[in-house]
Amino acid sequence: MALAAPKQAPESLALRRAVANLLRIASTALNDAQLLLATGHHGGAAILARYAFAQLITAVAAGEHGWPLDDWNTGLRAVPEANPFQPQLIELSALVDADKASAVQTDGRPSPPPETRPLAQSIDQVATTLDAVAKVFKTDLTGTGPAGHVAPIRPEPVREARAPKPSVPAAGRRGRKGQAFPDQATPAADGRTQEPVPAPAVKGAAPTTKPATAPPPDAPVHRPQPLHAAHHGTPDVSSTAFWSLMDRWGISDVAALALIGHKGGLTKKGTRPRFKVTGLEADLLNHLQEIDAALAPLPIEPAKWMRQPIGEAPFEGATPLAHMTHNSLIGARDVIHKIMAMGLQQRL
Repeated sequence: MALAAPKQAPESLALRRAVANLLRIASTALNDAQLLLATGHHGGAAILARYAFAQLITAVAAGEHGWPLDDWNTGLRAVPEANPFQPQLIELSALVDADKASAVQTDGRPSPPPETRPLAQSIDQVATTLDAVAKVFKTDLTGTGPAGHVAPIRPEPVREARAPKPSVPAAGRRGRKGQAFPDQATPAADGRTQEPVPAPAVKGAAPTTKPATAPPPDAPVHRPQPLHAAHHGTPDVSSTAFWSLMDRWGISDVAALALIGHKGGLTKKGTRPRFKVTGLEADLLNHLQEIDAALAPLPIEPAKWMRQPIGEAPFEGATPLAHMTHNSLIGARDVIHKIMAMGLQQRL
């Protein structure tokens, strides 16, 4: 069945208000869910997590189809495959609904409460996705204004690398295979000999007085590193240090693996994996440990601060945890700069 045309055009004020408020309602529900979970009220926390997830899906669907949504065009079916958040939302739906059970069993007894770890993981994952969607829609979760931009979410187009243009050979004498020799004198139209045109000088470069010589055979070869390689010699460590830090910050196992960018997820038994932290993961862990050390002298609770939305750039309403999860090393450096600014304000 074809989807109905949007009731509100993209960027309309009503649509931007609706999306921003839906996301803020979801954020408030998740905060309350975390409080209930911390006090042992697992049933209420699960209900609030499902409610927050429903508001999140409605906000994404409104970005696709406008506001208000038709009754038949709600839920996951309103999020098309072209939306890059769809696979993540489907996975979250299964995780959130895992705790959806009748409050009373068939024998009349109350149902057992959801287990702590899976429930905490689902809450953290919904919060992480919520922060990512809020950033796309340019919504300050701590503010009251409309979303900055609302439109169907689509992946950024992949830009194809342009092939380098072939160099044009300079005019001059041709060799046996047709190559040019621009450094040789060439005859002019009147038969006179033209002086060779020197190559343009590079501004700021020292003049060359000696011909280039080949390096000795035992000289080390320096090869440029690829742009995506962020590992700069950080020593490999065991995941024990990583998990110890995540426990201090109160981050669930799934959210912790997403934070460090470790592939593979939990073990088949649903437990945290043991691995060697190498490469980019080691660099990021080093930044996380710097953050932990920088937060220690400040009069704040690290676990609580990591989940508080920050309104100013570059966070734009995202929490430090979500900002680092989606921006890796760059996000971690942003958090370090934020903490340094906080420490400076404390000393003033």
